[in-house]
Amino acid sequence: MRKVIKIGSIKLDYPLFIKEEFLQKNVKAVAFETIGGSKIVYESIKRSSANYITLISKDSGWQKEATINNILTLADDIEVETEITFKDDTTLKVRFAYELGEVIKTEDVINENGNWFKVEIKMCRI
Repeated sequence: MRKVIKIGSIKLDYPLFIKEEFLQKNVKAVAFETIGGSKIVYESIKRSSANYITLISKDSGWQKEATINNILTLADDIEVETEITFKDDTTLKVRFAYELGEVIKTEDVINENGNWFKVEIKMCRI
């Protein structure tokens, strides 16, 4: 799995993983049932901008409270386009996926005063 080390200019404390790394990226389908009980499936090409990217901590990608606040500051504006940088220095243009609800979710890792958190950050490819 590829690891993300930066969001925009914000260097992450530990790399994050992409939850959807091995999901279908180019094809989507919608199924409908007919009156007779048959199923009709419409397949189409998925736009690049419809590919969601969820950055997750797993067991090792902990982030400090200050890093999370920096990401929140970046996300707290409309029409934010940024890049995520992978460990191999490749980049990908993304935006925060506000349409999915809460963009950044956190969970305490060590204890409630440890200032280290597991995160889930919802983004979408541009």
